[in-house]
Amino acid sequence: MSDYHKNWQVFLINEAGLAKIRQDMLDYDTAFITAFRGDINDKSMCVFTPPEEPLDEKGGKKRTRAVQGKRAKTNRRNNKDLSAYLLGRGYGIKNVQGSYIENFRSLDPDKIPREVKENSYFVVNLKNDPQFFDEIIDLGKRYCQDSVILVPKGGEAFIHGTNRGIYPGLDQKETIGQFMGGETGEFMSRIGGRPFVMKEEEETKTYNDYSGKQRQVIKIMSKRVLGEIEEMRLALEDK
Repeated sequence: MSDYHKNWQVFLINEAGLAKIRQDMLDYDTAFITAFRGDINDKSMCVFTPPEEPLDEKGGKKRTRAVQGKRAKTNRRNNKDLSAYLLGRGYGIKNVQGSYIENFRSLDPDKIPREVKENSYFVVNLKNDPQFFDEIIDLGKRYCQDSVILVPKGGEAFIHGTNRGIYPGLDQKETIGQFMGGETGEFMSRIGGRPFVMKEEEETKTYNDYSGKQRQVIKIMSKRVLGEIEEMRLALEDK
């Protein structure tokens, strides 16, 4: 049994959140995705080069702190763009906080596996959009993620590779099994080196949960991301 499959079986979360996630997975297609990356300078595995400015990794401690701050700021901005796009498409999103192992299984000395703290989203296809999984996969490629986790309604979850990393590989899939849940009171889950922690009181958010001004901002951000995705699709078609 693979690490992904084994660890998916012991997904741990608080009881209330556990029941809601299980029900959402029975009622809708769902997914896990983030825009966070550990090394936002490294575009070598990306299928699309994002427009973020490169970071200068050289310098002393002060410079290192500045770079780390800029990296965190870029990741937060990308995740806000991602959430706006998901909301703008009519999906429900729930914050999932934790970390994952970037460059999983890599033997390249320049791409050492490392833990990256991140904010992720549990995404619910509330409108039963038939293009939901394609949308999530495109977003994974746009933000150069190793993979996204997709859960067909009532079915087994699987990972889908969204960059040219070693594992799982671009557009490669691996089934990781049925969602089974964990013990009451536990908040940590781990999926093949990807642990997630959910806020105990976190509710699923939708576009209509925001004020008029907030929805205007969401529309603007969502439109920008859509433009980037369309640019990526055209670029990939030309290859």
